[in-house]
Amino acid sequence: MSYTLAKGRIAQIFGKVVEQANLLNLPHYDEVMALDRELHQAFAAVPPLLRVTPMELSITDPPQLIIQRLSLAVLFHKSRCVLHRKYLIKEKENVKFSYSKKAGIDASMELLFIQSEVHEAVQPGGPLCKDLWFVSSFSMHDLLLAGVIVYLSLIQESEGIALSAGVLQAPNTQQTKMIRALERSYRIWTETTSMSVNIKKAYDVLGNMVKRVNSIFRRHSGNKTFSTGENGVTGYNDRESMLGLSLNGMCSHSSKLSHVTSVQIR
Repeated sequence: MSYTLAKGRIAQIFGKVVEQANLLNLPHYDEVMALDRELHQAFAAVPPLLRVTPMELSITDPPQLIIQRLSLAVLFHKSRCVLHRKYLIKEKENVKFSYSKKAGIDASMELLFIQSEVHEAVQPGGPLCKDLWFVSSFSMHDLLLAGVIVYLSLIQESEGIALSAGVLQAPNTQQTKMIRALERSYRIWTETTSMSVNIKKAYDVLGNMVKRVNSIFRRHSGNKTFSTGENGVTGYNDRESMLGLSLNGMCSHSSKLSHVTSVQIR
């Protein structure tokens, strides 16, 4: 019952977050911060046994317990992504919105890290090797939302970078971590043996994002090229090309950034 109660508390607040996210007008920022505090309080109330533990320290734990831990963490971080996504690019308007930018990036990075942890855990010999169903339970939309938030944050930070030939722009430590998180997520999609239509879309989108940020920061990863899939989508020469992405599987024809950060989730 501890798991059910803990998830119920977080899910109840997530319902409020989704309701607020679907408003036509931006809510007052105090309301956003109030929900953020509620989320933290609910997550802080999760019993220690149900908190995420590094996989190497969970070898003797039952798979069901590991799954419950990860499920609670995913719900919490997903809630923060949805809650703060509309304020990711408003830091220039008011410094108080910098909290939302940091919260969105932190939550997104955690989601991408959990994706990596689960991918490793379901490999032969891993603690979840007999629970492949858990991988499919991850929402592609949640992981793609996390990837887009990281990507947009990198794009925003790249403003003013000289991209002329011969000018190199090395990413700082945080930017390097963010780029690696996108690359790792992309590689996980590429290792999916049977791609559904939705997974194929995530694969194509992340391939575009990885190549774009690497071209901006003049950074070369171990992979020389990144496949863009059968549809041949590239768009690497135009920053606006990635700003019309829709996480519900539809392509938006608008290039406005707001269309990305206000996309609906399931």
